[in-house]
Amino acid sequence: MHDCERRGRGKINLPVEITITRLSCSFNFLNFIQPSCFASTIFKSSNAYIDVCQCSLSMHLLFRSNVLQHSSFQNKIVTTCYSPDNKILAVATASGEVSIYDDEGQRLDSFVAKAGNGGTSGRNFLIKGMEFCPDIELTTPKLAVAQTDHVVHVYKYHMHKHCSDDDERVSCIWDGKKTICNKFFETSPVLCLVWPKVAVSGKRQQLSSSIVYGLADGRVMIGSLRSNQSQLLYNINNSAVIAIAAKSKTGCIGHSIISSHYDGSIILFGCQNVAKNTSSSREAKIIYRTSLPTYALSWGKSICLGDDSNQRVLFLNKTGSQVALYKYERDDSGKDRRKQIAVIARFCQDGDVVIFSTYSQLNIFCWEDCKWNEYKKVSIRNTYGISSLCWKQNGLSFALGFSSGLLDTYEYFLKRSLSSHGFETTYVSRNLVSIKHISSGEHCLIKTSTNSTILKINFHRNSFLGKTWYITLKTDESIICKSMLGTENVTTSISWKRGSNADEEKYIFDTPNAFLICQGGEITVVEVSLNKRLLSFE
Repeated sequence: MHDCERRGRGKINLPVEITITRLSCSFNFLNFIQPSCFASTIFKSSNAYIDVCQCSLSMHLLFRSNVLQHSSFQNKIVTTCYSPDNKILAVATASGEVSIYDDEGQRLDSFVAKAGNGGTSGRNFLIKGMEFCPDIELTTPKLAVAQTDHVVHVYKYHMHKHCSDDDERVSCIWDGKKTICNKFFETSPVLCLVWPKVAVSGKRQQLSSSIVYGLADGRVMIGSLRSNQSQLLYNINNSAVIAIAAKSKTGCIGHSIISSHYDGSIILFGCQNVAKNTSSSREAKIIYRTSLPTYALSWGKSICLGDDSNQRVLFLNKTGSQVALYKYERDDSGKDRRKQIAVIARFCQDGDVVIFSTYSQLNIFCWEDCKWNEYKKVSIRNTYGISSLCWKQNGLSFALGFSSGLLDTYEYFLKRSLSSHGFETTYVSRNLVSIKHISSGEHCLIKTSTNSTILKINFHRNSFLGKTWYITLKTDESIICKSMLGTENVTTSISWKRGSNADEEKYIFDTPNAFLICQGGEITVVEVSLNKRLLSFE
């Protein structure tokens, strides 16, 4: 039975609602329970493959790995975050321990968060937030940790002197040597934290140089890494800040901050008037109110929040107007109030997919045809509640933490295929694709413009350069060429209108720095690394 499970990857078409039960006897299995009209089947976790079709796109969830097992004592997964290069996963538990894992789930480092008073014990405070510096070009990555003992620590990892060429970033950074490069002391517990891609400031914007965090006394502070000083961003109602988020959308990186407060108010801080030097009090405004505190808050193409008073998922625009509304059903064991509360909402990097979580259920919403659609609901049993969720920066997978100490990773994609040339193609969204070479392990992400849909992907080997492969992507308005397995991997994009004989394009790669596109008797010459056509002739 196990050999068959290892060889085959089970694929089952299920209805919209799915229940996943973690078996207490073995954590390596998932039980996908279907309605009585379907046969109940048990698959091995690593081979479990869920396929749910509701809208015009098909969504897939694939169990990837188990990072942490259930703890014998209550050690809740408080928060998790991925590094900007998608290679490192940081995990913080209720005991104050921070663990670093690689992409394969192997532990690279572990330490107890340092107390704000200089002690080393992690049991007299809680970690409430954790974020990596979003600057992917940073040679020394930084990790910010928000703690309830009135402090935010920023840890800096040092580079190893001897690094391998095969896995330079992991072996070069995670050698166990780290120092605290910044400390932000406050007079109130820090309850939440976000690290925007573009620093939010009342005077200027700096790339990834500031951290925004919320305090229990209602203040939203901004800490500058360069000056090691914090200042007040806004404080409207003196109510505790329980959730904070920056805008997660391609093209709009960190220009605005939104926060949720204990009195139910949702406050938006916009930076569109930074050049006019307007005061922060005029920038911040209340755009929405709920009767109960909102812990599930995130921002992508819309603002997503959970209204626990009416069991609703709300999508709002920047003015607070309602874009979409969905009801999330009460848990079967509805006698426990905890199981009715919205816990987490997290957008992927592109902002077009959001996972909304209650105590033991995931609701996944996707932006399609200029509106929000609910793709499916996934109920997870025997895990004692979902406590944390974070996306990879590429939007291909996410990590799910539970109150029992369990931590799993799942892959999310629309379609996956394996070519005869040894390339695995994974469609993350309509305009984002991940391509991996199976034998070498090299992979790349190719993203088109927001309104372009990938129509066709071809693989070509350059006979002149030997091992170099070229990948061509055809969209409805452009052609993108990406080189792989070569000394210099470059990307070329040219505008290309789709004609009546759009399937007749032929690509010729016989020279090292250019390629030909033949269509309908016309030949177009394109130079690699230049985003324009050199010439066209018939």
